[in-house]
Amino acid sequence: MCNLNQGCDERMELALNSHQQLKAKMPAAGAWLHFEIRRWLHRRHPNKGRMWIKKKYFRPHQTIRWSFFAVKKRSDGTKEYRDLIKAGWTHIVRHVKIQTDTNPYDPAWKEYFLNRKNKKLYSNKDGRFVEESGWQNDE
Repeated sequence: MCNLNQGCDERMELALNSHQQLKAKMPAAGAWLHFEIRRWLHRRHPNKGRMWIKKKYFRPHQTIRWSFFAVKKRSDGTKEYRDLIKAGWTHIVRHVKIQTDTNPYDPAWKEYFLNRKNKKLYSNKDGRFVEESGWQNDE
């Protein structure tokens, strides 16, 4: 435990506010990623204009006018649009440490590890499952 003479209060305050500081930096990270994607696309298509690149690689999605997307064709011939989600939409989830006496190879702890795995899966506000890859299905 911390001794109050060692500045434990400052460390606890930093730990409590670190997710807030990270959340504040998310828009800057999203803007940087958008800039880098556009830069890469201009390098990939040097003879094409900005509007051609916008029509081919970006589309309006939810509240975003320029959402980078990919089209995936399903086996039945329909198209599935997969949009790159914004960094600010990512949930900040605290890491929960594993109990020290557990063993993933011991069958007695199987239920514990299944519960841990199920808790890692999360849903967005609509209740739909969001993949951990950073792409969001738009149906």
